[in-house]
Amino acid sequence: GLSLGELLGGAILTERIFAWPGMGKYVVDSINSLDFPAIMGFTLLASTAYVAINLAPINIGQLHNRGIDWDFTYKTKMDWGRLTAKLAGTHLLKSQYTTPGTSDQWETSLNEFGSNDAVSFKNIITAIASVEMGAFTHTLTGKYRNGYKDQHYSYDDCVGLSAVDCVDTQLNVPAYYTFDWQTTWAVRKNISVTLGINNVQDKEPPRSLRVNGAGHQLGYDPRYADIMGRTFYMSGSLKF
Repeated sequence: GLSLGELLGGAILTERIFAWPGMGKYVVDSINSLDFPAIMGFTLLASTAYVAINLAPINIGQLHNRGIDWDFTYKTKMDWGRLTAKLAGTHLLKSQYTTPGTSDQWETSLNEFGSNDAVSFKNIITAIASVEMGAFTHTLTGKYRNGYKDQHYSYDDCVGLSAVDCVDTQLNVPAYYTFDWQTTWAVRKNISVTLGINNVQDKEPPRSLRVNGAGHQLGYDPRYADIMGRTFYMSGSLKF
C-alpha cells in the first residue's frame, strides 16, 4: 500500500520534470486548472488501491494431507435381477497443519480432536449394495468412521467451577457406523416413488465431551454422527 503511494508520487514528479505524458502530468495540469472532477477521480483511485492492497487477506497457514482414495465396484446379472455392489473409502496417511500464528510449528488432528476443533479420520468407508428386480430397486448403504481421541481436558480447564470435581481426562470415542435402506418403484417410465429409512438400527451418536467446533450440542459431535436417529422418508419423481 505504501509502495503504491510512493510509485504514484514519483510518477507525478518524474512526468512533470521531463514533460512526459501520463497520469502524473495529467494530475498536475488538473490541479493548475482547478479541474475538480479529475482531481477527485485520481484521489479516489489512489485511496481505493491503497485500501484494497492493505486489506487483502493473507493466508499464512499451511496444511499437509496425504491419503488414498479407493473404490471397488462389482456388477452381475442373476436370474432374479441385477446386483451392483460398491465399496469405497479414504485412508488418510498424514494430516498436519501449522499452529495459528506460526509457520514452523506443526500439529495434527489425525484420529484426534485437534486445536483446529476438528478430527481428521484415518478411515472413512461407504458400502452400497443395490438390487434391481423388475420395476423395483432396493439399496442398502453402510457408512463407517473409525474411532478417535476426544477433546482433551486438563485439571486447570475447570478452575472456578467449585461444584465440579476437576480431573484430567480425554475420552476415546468409539467407531461409528449406520445403515440406510431405500426402495424405488418405477411406476412408469417417467414416474417413480421412493421410500427409505435412514439409520435403520437407530444408532445413537457416540459420547463426546467436546465443546468447540460444532455449535451448542453437548454430549456428542453432530458433524460425525447421525443426530436424528431412525427416520423415514418418501419422495416422488415426475419427468416430462
